[in-house]
Amino acid sequence: MTRNNTYAINIIFYNPEELELGELCKITFFRKVHEETVYENRELVERFMEDDDLFLSWLSSIATSRGYAVARALIKFDGTSSEALLTTIKPRYLIDCPYISRVLRIYVVEKLPTLEETMTQNSEVVNTQQGSSQETTGSPQLSLFKDLTNDELYVFYSPVKLLDTSKAEAIVIETERGAILAKLDAIPRLTETGTEGTAKRKTRKRKKRRKKHRKTRKKARASS
Repeated sequence: MTRNNTYAINIIFYNPEELELGELCKITFFRKVHEETVYENRELVERFMEDDDLFLSWLSSIATSRGYAVARALIKFDGTSSEALLTTIKPRYLIDCPYISRVLRIYVVEKLPTLEETMTQNSEVVNTQQGSSQETTGSPQLSLFKDLTNDELYVFYSPVKLLDTSKAEAIVIETERGAILAKLDAIPRLTETGTEGTAKRKTRKRKKRRKKHRKTRKKARASS
């Protein structure tokens, strides 16, 4: 979207919100609190499309000035979409989710299946497909802890505070983009590089279609 020879950059800001999972742990999710559109000139937008660091630095400056720790920016420019994700939170432990996704449900896994149990389950599945009625036993037993389908909390490198990990072996976070399994004895620790900026994801649908048309024309000329 353009306005007076400028291009729109849509920005969404999030605030942290801590959720306690009983005596197991505390996870910080994020709630969407503000959305705005910023307009920049073509030259600067082109630089954002080519320079990830510049785009993230620009987003960080705006988020900091607004007082938000997590932000998402989206540009649509000449048939290309580009996204930048930012968090300035630096936790000791985190849910390793490199994208912002809405949380639907949270499950607790008291006991994960061992490798032997998993192999046994796979064998039983094969036997069942061949006509046997054996019962599978190697699937993890999920207990629904929290249904958030009527709420709007998001996960994105979410900080975790471990409490009593003897209560369960893992948690599963079901999101709109899939499920995240977090083993409590192997929660990732923050690396030295941190999570301040994430790489952009780009799609160039229009350019791909143009390439296909060119190939078709070349084939037509060759056949003639």
